[in-house]
Amino acid sequence: MNTNQKGFVFMNSLVPLLSAKRDSRNECGALAQRWLMTTPEYAVRCHVSSRTVQNWVERKVIPILKFGRLVRIDPQRADQALRKFEVREAGYRRGAPE
Repeated sequence: MNTNQKGFVFMNSLVPLLSAKRDSRNECGALAQRWLMTTPEYAVRCHVSSRTVQNWVERKVIPILKFGRLVRIDPQRADQALRKFEVREAGYRRGAPE
Protein backbone atom coordinates (compact mmCIF):
# COMPACT_ATOMS: atom_id res chain seq x y z
CA MET A 1 0.00 0.00 0.00
CA ASN A 2 1.14 3.49 -0.73
CA THR A 3 1.50 5.70 2.33
CA ASN A 4 2.82 9.20 2.76
CA GLN A 5 5.27 10.37 5.44
CA LYS A 6 2.55 10.67 8.08
CA GLY A 7 1.29 7.12 7.45
CA PHE A 8 -1.94 7.98 5.62
CA VAL A 9 -3.04 5.40 3.07
CA PHE A 10 -3.73 6.70 -0.42
CA MET A 11 -7.10 5.70 -1.85
CA ASN A 12 -5.59 4.69 -5.19
CA SER A 13 -3.78 1.86 -3.43
CA LEU A 14 -7.09 0.53 -2.07
CA VAL A 15 -8.87 0.43 -5.42
CA PRO A 16 -7.69 -3.11 -6.29
CA LEU A 17 -8.88 -4.31 -2.86
CA LEU A 18 -12.29 -2.66 -3.18
CA SER A 19 -12.89 -3.81 -6.73
CA ALA A 20 -11.78 -7.41 -6.19
CA LYS A 21 -14.50 -9.86 -7.15
CA ARG A 22 -16.02 -11.60 -4.15
CA ASP A 23 -16.47 -15.32 -3.95
CA SER A 24 -20.02 -16.07 -5.15
CA ARG A 25 -20.26 -19.00 -2.73
CA ASN A 26 -19.83 -16.62 0.18
CA GLU A 27 -23.25 -15.45 1.38
CA CYS A 28 -21.97 -12.02 2.41
CA GLY A 29 -20.21 -11.60 -0.94
CA ALA A 30 -23.35 -12.49 -2.85
CA LEU A 31 -25.36 -10.03 -0.78
CA ALA A 32 -22.79 -7.30 -1.33
CA GLN A 33 -23.09 -7.74 -5.09
CA ARG A 34 -26.82 -6.90 -4.94
CA TRP A 35 -27.99 -3.33 -5.08
CA LEU A 36 -29.39 -2.33 -1.69
CA MET A 37 -31.54 0.79 -1.46
CA THR A 38 -32.22 3.36 1.19
CA THR A 39 -35.76 4.15 2.29
CA PRO A 40 -36.08 7.29 0.09
CA GLU A 41 -34.64 5.46 -2.93
CA TYR A 42 -37.15 2.63 -2.57
CA ALA A 43 -39.95 5.18 -2.11
CA VAL A 44 -39.07 6.78 -5.45
CA ARG A 45 -39.03 3.37 -7.08
CA CYS A 46 -42.52 2.55 -5.72
CA HIS A 47 -43.94 6.03 -6.38
CA VAL A 48 -44.88 6.52 -2.72
CA SER A 49 -43.62 8.82 0.01
CA SER A 50 -40.63 7.86 2.14
CA ARG A 51 -42.93 7.95 5.18
CA THR A 52 -45.04 5.20 3.59
CA VAL A 53 -41.96 3.01 3.20
CA GLN A 54 -41.01 3.76 6.81
CA ASN A 55 -44.49 2.63 7.87
CA TRP A 56 -44.04 -0.60 5.90
CA VAL A 57 -40.74 -1.15 7.69
CA GLU A 58 -42.24 -0.47 11.14
CA ARG A 59 -45.17 -2.82 10.44
CA LYS A 60 -42.77 -5.44 9.04
CA VAL A 61 -44.55 -5.51 5.69
CA ILE A 62 -41.22 -5.49 3.81
CA PRO A 63 -37.96 -7.14 4.91
CA ILE A 64 -34.99 -4.90 5.70
CA LEU A 65 -31.31 -5.23 6.46
CA LYS A 66 -30.09 -3.21 9.39
CA PHE A 67 -26.47 -2.22 9.94
CA GLY A 68 -26.44 -0.39 13.25
CA ARG A 69 -28.83 2.49 12.58
CA LEU A 70 -28.63 2.20 8.81
CA VAL A 71 -31.65 0.61 7.14
CA ARG A 72 -31.22 -0.91 3.69
CA ILE A 73 -33.84 -2.56 1.52
CA ASP A 74 -33.26 -5.35 -0.96
CA PRO A 75 -35.69 -4.32 -3.73
CA GLN A 76 -36.21 -7.86 -5.04
CA ARG A 77 -37.24 -9.22 -1.64
CA ALA A 78 -39.34 -6.15 -0.82
CA ASP A 79 -41.20 -6.35 -4.15
CA GLN A 80 -41.89 -10.01 -3.50
CA ALA A 81 -43.28 -9.19 -0.04
CA LEU A 82 -45.53 -6.46 -1.47
CA ARG A 83 -47.00 -8.84 -4.07
CA LYS A 84 -49.02 -10.46 -1.26
CA PHE A 85 -51.12 -7.30 -1.15
CA GLU A 86 -51.85 -7.22 -4.87
CA VAL A 87 -55.55 -7.00 -5.68
CA ARG A 88 -56.46 -8.47 -9.01
CA GLU A 89 -59.34 -7.09 -10.96
CA ALA A 90 -62.32 -9.42 -10.91
CA GLY A 91 -63.56 -8.36 -14.33
CA TYR A 92 -67.05 -8.64 -15.69
CA ARG A 93 -68.69 -12.00 -16.27
CA ARG A 94 -71.88 -12.53 -18.19
CA GLY A 95 -74.74 -13.85 -16.14
CA ALA A 96 -73.09 -12.91 -12.86
CA PRO A 97 -75.46 -11.34 -10.35
CA GLU A 98 -75.03 -7.61 -9.96
